[in-house]
Amino acid sequence: MGTTITDTAGSYQFGVANNGIYSVYANKSGYAFTPAALPVSIGSGGSFANNFSATVVPAPQAVQLPKTGQTDSYYTGDDGNLQKGAVWPNPRFSDSGRGTVTDNLTGLVWLKNGNCTDDTVFGVSKSLHNGQLTFIASLLWSGALHSGSCGLSDGSQVGDWRLPNRNELLSLVDASQATPVLPVGHPFSNVQLNGYWTSSVVVNSHDGSQAQAYTLSWMLFMDSGVLNASVSSGGIYSVWPLRDIR
Repeated sequence: MGTTITDTAGSYQFGVANNGIYSVYANKSGYAFTPAALPVSIGSGGSFANNFSATVVPAPQAVQLPKTGQTDSYYTGDDGNLQKGAVWPNPRFSDSGRGTVTDNLTGLVWLKNGNCTDDTVFGVSKSLHNGQLTFIASLLWSGALHSGSCGLSDGSQVGDWRLPNRNELLSLVDASQATPVLPVGHPFSNVQLNGYWTSSVVVNSHDGSQAQAYTLSWMLFMDSGVLNASVSSGGIYSVWPLRDIR
């Protein structure tokens, strides 16, 4: 049947030699059309009111990942050689003096104390385990954090804080460092070298059936920067809450 272009009013027409059923498609860069195609039946006369609805398709947003922090190169083409990614701000972190640290790269606000054992936050005896909790308890404890606990004087309330997801916790890692894997000169205190819980969960299964499924939660080891997973209902690990910038 060929192609045509709409006029300024959005109307279009085709010249059809033979009667029959035709499929009409609309296309314009940057737009999506509903329906995807219109079946049009042509008899002895024309066919009218065959309309499409157009919606703008947003242009893709480029996201540049940050540099890893690695500057030593061991092979041509390795990370230390290429150093790809967004440049870190200087200073990387800002200490508020109110118990919080803002990451100037991501805008996330972290608890300055990397191992708070304040039992007044939530009804969990955190100090009995050297600041470590089970996964479920770490979610509850993080959500209950508030100003007046853990050295906070930021005015935060219950519900402002949360357990970071794996990408957020991994964003703190400086790949050039170890024990801990944090940028040189960071202002955090009491950083532990064991695993820290993230809020990210993955379902695993022994036999492929949902009946036997169990959940694993991702955690990050601050001595090496290695991500691992632990059974959510099992071990105890450290907790490092954050909140969104405001």
